[in-house]
Amino acid sequence: MKYSTVIFNLLILIGFACDTRSDSGPVPSDIFVKYYGTGTCSAVDIIDYSDPNGQSGYLILATKADVRIDNDFFIIKTDDIGNELKTLTIDPNSGQLDDVPRRIIPFGDNQYLIAGYSIMSGVDQYRGVYFTINTGLEVSNMHVDTVGFQIKDVVQTTETDGVNKFVLVGNKTISADVQIHMSKRDLNDNIYWEKDHGFVGSEDAIAIIETDDNNLMTIATTEAADDGGSNNSQGLNLYVLPTTDLGTPNGAGFHSPISGTLTSADDIPYALKKTFNGYSVVGTSKNTANQEVSFLMTFNSKGEKKGGFSHVFLYETSQDTTGMPCEAFTFTTTVANDLMVFGEIPNYKDKGGNSFGDQIMSVRVSPSDGLRPGLRKYSDDYGTSVGDDYASAAITLPDGNIAVAATIDFGGTTTLVGLLHLNQNGQLVK
Repeated sequence: MKYSTVIFNLLILIGFACDTRSDSGPVPSDIFVKYYGTGTCSAVDIIDYSDPNGQSGYLILATKADVRIDNDFFIIKTDDIGNELKTLTIDPNSGQLDDVPRRIIPFGDNQYLIAGYSIMSGVDQYRGVYFTINTGLEVSNMHVDTVGFQIKDVVQTTETDGVNKFVLVGNKTISADVQIHMSKRDLNDNIYWEKDHGFVGSEDAIAIIETDDNNLMTIATTEAADDGGSNNSQGLNLYVLPTTDLGTPNGAGFHSPISGTLTSADDIPYALKKTFNGYSVVGTSKNTANQEVSFLMTFNSKGEKKGGFSHVFLYETSQDTTGMPCEAFTFTTTVANDLMVFGEIPNYKDKGGNSFGDQIMSVRVSPSDGLRPGLRKYSDDYGTSVGDDYASAAITLPDGNIAVAATIDFGGTTTLVGLLHLNQNGQLVK
């Protein structure tokens, strides 16, 4: 594989499995990849923690298929070097189809809020789910909605009355169209407000954050065109929705095709985070050859575009690789205020013509104008020689390194949750 590669080997599932081939990268004794679970598991989110006893490490949110092949909430607790300390599997609806966890966030002292949804049968297809855990993985405040709220994300809000509150964002069906639904609540089941947003056609909410002025920003896809009308030729457009702290619109926002991509392609955002110069979004679209390309865009708190570009990964434009398809899924801000973006190369082939499964890849970029001068010529890619490997979430650690929660596919029905440690240039380290 190109420039720097790690192969995870199914034959040594009980240990550490790495093989680097790079003149400038770390040697194998200086790197690690950990993995967790059994059967079919997929990474969703990751945060770091410090408990009252001084233990620190990671809480990784994932899905895990149970004996009925239904997905459940799966939480993994590790120490700060990735050793598994405890796991917890939660089935909020007692086996009624799939559970889909979406986010874990800190929520008070030694308390973490987890949100997602369950896929149900019947007219109201979804039930929103949220609950809290502590670092001992003890569950409390379990809440399961009885109506069709597909919770996609949650953010804690800034309050002055001493009550911890949060805003859930997701989807609800309104008059046959799916629209963005927002709901502000607390853990005592008080609902402070609920709002719906959308244009002609349907929307699909993806993520929400609180802005520096204590307002809110949501990203979604929309079927609407630039003018908010019916969109028959533009595919799904990125929708950036700024709102006040009460959920009412707070600016024109953004709902347009991504510049530099195929106008009729679906523009799918996957992650929204605050960066040093605004609020950045990464996602995937297609180019004029109908091939997947990644994008990164940055907005101000009113949803007005400040910068951005398509073709985040060099693979997409490199003459050496003839523009392989690439998708961007998540990112984190480095200590240098650049962005480390993580994505996937579908059906990767190296320059020797050797075929691999889908590969995890990373590249460090500026949030406004692309690659930083002086960075290595190629971004890095990691993964097994079979299957679909991808990064789901990444966080920057106090020492400047980056922890990545990934799904590692070993072929067949075996997919495990992976934990990678990278430096700010995307190289594996301890």
